[in-house]
Amino acid sequence: MGVAVVGPSAARVRFTPAVLRAGSTATLTCEAVNANPPAHVTWWSTTHDGRLESRMVAVAVNESRLAAEHGGVDVVSRVQVVLDSDDDGKTVACFANGTRTVTSQLQLRVRCKLLLIHLPAF
Repeated sequence: MGVAVVGPSAARVRFTPAVLRAGSTATLTCEAVNANPPAHVTWWSTTHDGRLESRMVAVAVNESRLAAEHGGVDVVSRVQVVLDSDDDGKTVACFANGTRTVTSQLQLRVRCKLLLIHLPAF
């Protein structure tokens, strides 16, 4: 009996660190679950009014493949982006294309840079 051609069954996107700040680097991770053949993951972002922009510009992309249930493959795609205050409110999405397409998205909440001010001691 051969391996079934399926999926992916789901996509999940998350980011680190938990608090996003302008000027820092965030790692976005997309998991495309249980696809055969392995899913092809692409990253997109939207403008503030919800229009889909072209693919995100990435500092680095890392992709790994892990064995999944029922002979499928989980694809984990990581993208690192340098955040800007203009990214606040934008939505990022990963599209996992296989025998069908699944999408996962989340909205970014980017805080201003943390400024440290040294006050003179009295």
